[in-house]
Amino acid sequence: MNKLAIERMNFIDMLNEEFLSVTGYGAYAFLSTFEGVDLFDRFSEQQSQPANLFIRSFVRNFYA
Repeated sequence: MNKLAIERMNFIDMLNEEFLSVTGYGAYAFLSTFEGVDLFDRFSEQQSQPANLFIRSFVRNFYA
């Protein structure tokens, strides 16, 4: 498995954990697989926030 695939898996794990902690349900109760991968791509393109802050902000704004 290449580095990008590992980073994507870790990102999606963190996304899932954040949704679980906020809603009690995993990320894929709210997002499609495509949306999860797209979110990782958007994260990868920006360099201003670490993954945990990017994910936390996304989940909080998802309910705003």
